[in-house]
Amino acid sequence: MTYGDDWGLLGQGGDPWPTDPYEVDAAVQHYLDLAKAVREQADRLRQIGSENQLVGQYAPALQGSVGETADLLERAEGRFNTVATQLARWAPELSAAQRQSRALLSEAGEHHATAVANQPPTTPVDPTDAVAVADDALRDSRLQEANDNLSTLTHRMRNLREQVDQVGAGVARQIRAASDDSLKNHGLDRLREFVHDHKKILAQIADVLTWVATGIVIAVIVFGTGGLGLAAVLTVGALAVHTALAANGDSSWVDVGLDAFALATFGTGKLLTSGAKGLLAAREGVAAFENVSSGARTALADARGLNKIVVWAKQSNPVSRTIRSMASGRSRYTEVLNTEFKGSGGFRGFIERLHWGDKETAGLAKAVEAAAERLGPGKLLGAASRLLDASAVTWKTALVVDWVSKYLNDATLYEGKILSFYPHWGGNKAWLEWKESHTVQAISAP
Repeated sequence: MTYGDDWGLLGQGGDPWPTDPYEVDAAVQHYLDLAKAVREQADRLRQIGSENQLVGQYAPALQGSVGETADLLERAEGRFNTVATQLARWAPELSAAQRQSRALLSEAGEHHATAVANQPPTTPVDPTDAVAVADDALRDSRLQEANDNLSTLTHRMRNLREQVDQVGAGVARQIRAASDDSLKNHGLDRLREFVHDHKKILAQIADVLTWVATGIVIAVIVFGTGGLGLAAVLTVGALAVHTALAANGDSSWVDVGLDAFALATFGTGKLLTSGAKGLLAAREGVAAFENVSSGARTALADARGLNKIVVWAKQSNPVSRTIRSMASGRSRYTEVLNTEFKGSGGFRGFIERLHWGDKETAGLAKAVEAAAERLGPGKLLGAASRLLDASAVTWKTALVVDWVSKYLNDATLYEGKILSFYPHWGGNKAWLEWKESHTVQAISAP
């Protein structure tokens, strides 16, 4: 790819396009990966901001903050996509320019060799020697032709340089235009500077939030208290801080992903539990409907004489039976749906909460099991049981991810303060080195 000073044959001071096109292709993929990572985090933040799991006075401000962060990430995504698109446009131009310029250089080398071989002799040709004169004329013709060809190749190289440089200038112009957006403002620059200057304290704040959330979860398991909603709020706070650090290039997107996963488990577990409760209520409602309908038929069968007509008119005719059965089923459905299920107490309750996640889910699982024994297994109760099992898996996965994230977190290193009492801790050093080398410099000022 390198031809040294021979580029002077084409009027160039050196290789005009020394960049390896594969490096450009790698940069394209790099920026596409950045854009994808930023888009995923923006989508997660918008999903969090749109969910109704957050209630109370904190919800509007928190959702607004999440939305603003998502807006910034989307604009950053636009920058990276533009850079990737323009570099993808530049890569084939660069590759083609290199092929054409090398071909021109190779041809120029041949003509230069011809010109060197046909330089005028150091001694004049004897004008009386007809053969020598003819040979010298052919030599001079070859020299002139070689020089003309070199001049033509130089002109072609100049035109190629102008065309390719024009494309390159357009690419650079589009990339600069992408950087000239609302992310480039003094307010954001000051914010980025603040985040960078206070990255350690911000990381510690996020760590404290996640540890407090974990403590609340532990209290829920051990004592059967409420508080998962507060744990979710604290996790949202940690997510916001980690997102700001990662977007500023001061942390890894892995931290953001772990927080987002932990937050998702709160909503997923609640959704699965609510679905199971709805299925149980539906099965209980169907049972109540069937009991009233069957009772009406039994009452009609047991009635004697004229009383059979009275019973049929009041409760056993199809219209009355259906209305009363539907009312009973609807009432039972609403009753179960509004029931607050509770698990066992004591050590047994602790084991149940450790398996199911909280006392309500544990109590609901027992209610589904009891209903299956009383009413028999069926599609509704089977589906409810599967949803509860999925909720338990989600809960346990969240526990594992939470504790793994604690282990991988910078604060748990033995040089830190949280586990400084245990000098052998530090198996996550390799992880921190990997994370440091893979930290995304996401939003950079142009």
